[in-house]
Amino acid sequence: MKILFKTLLMLCLALASWHAQAQKIPNSNVPFSYFGVGVSAGLTGAGLDVSTNLTKNFQVLLEVNNFQLDNFQQEVTIDDADILADLSAGLRSYDLKLQYLPFQRLALKLVGGVSYFNTDVQLIGTYQDEVTYGDVSVDVGQLTAGSTWNKVIPYVGFGFGRAVPKRKLGLSFDMGIYHMGSPTVSLEGTNLLEPMKSQEAQLQENLNGYEWYPQMKLRLAYRIN
Repeated sequence: MKILFKTLLMLCLALASWHAQAQKIPNSNVPFSYFGVGVSAGLTGAGLDVSTNLTKNFQVLLEVNNFQLDNFQQEVTIDDADILADLSAGLRSYDLKLQYLPFQRLALKLVGGVSYFNTDVQLIGTYQDEVTYGDVSVDVGQLTAGSTWNKVIPYVGFGFGRAVPKRKLGLSFDMGIYHMGSPTVSLEGTNLLEPMKSQEAQLQENLNGYEWYPQMKLRLAYRIN
């Protein structure tokens, strides 16, 4: 009977020890004690990231996002003229973000950081019909408008979900905004539209107010250790 009791006691202690080890997570008060990786999708495109803890309330995340749209074409009519509009856009950002989690049981977070934002947008309008002067037909040409943002900019936001999840897998949602500043614009025309170059300064002035870029994204994270 004593042997059976000792055997059961040792078995219970072994199971308790195994359970404790299985539930144990790294000490979040020790910086860089655990790491995570994540994939995301949002208004800045697809993203990949790595993350780690600084304290139990602060986590840091390094991510790269990429979005690409090539030659999206649409025919439009302006003043009875048929125009083929061709839009291309590329965005790549490298973000370093600090997340503050004020509550231990609620994964509400406040986020701040910096981003190297590289964005290029180009719109080409090509007149489909020629202009006829007597017996002479003239190709109207095409007009190309471009804008670029290429600078280090700040980011602020909030969301739900930890950069490094408590469990092996975690889902998070982020919402925030980048302050991009004013873009650098260009305007080029060919053939009859070549004089439109003179309107480049006006286009720059019209786009100076577009200084903000919103962010909403979903992220799936995996805790490595």
